[in-house]
Amino acid sequence: GTVSWHNNYIAWANDFGVKAINAASRTPIAFVAQPNDAMDSKSCRCSIVWYDATTMLIGWGDCVQMCKIQQSGKKEVMKITHAFRTDYTICGIAPFSYKDRDNKSSRGKTFTISILAFPSKDEDDEDKQGGGGASSAKEDG
Repeated sequence: GTVSWHNNYIAWANDFGVKAINAASRTPIAFVAQPNDAMDSKSCRCSIVWYDATTMLIGWGDCVQMCKIQQSGKKEVMKITHAFRTDYTICGIAPFSYKDRDNKSSRGKTFTISILAFPSKDEDDEDKQGGGGASSAKEDG
């Protein structure tokens, strides 16, 4: 499996999904299930990385998910805030840059990520130029 640790948060992936806990309070935060139509976990490992103190990126097969830890009453929970598909099989994911366009609120933040990937098996030979690239996602709140 894959493990990623940031401040008090620990996340790890298994064949079924990603689990996250707050190590300081020893409480579970979330279980993010592997996408139903994701590639077989034996042929493609899940990649997880913390973008910042409360944002985690998950790359599984051709799917990228951005998850955010939020307060729900007295509990912390993790919710998927963004998800998208690529034309490649993801083998690594990392934060690239962050911009806060209005510097006043949580709205208007743009996250850029770097994805290390290789062409999926079902692509045409002419499309097999290599993988990787950067992608942006705007956070809505």
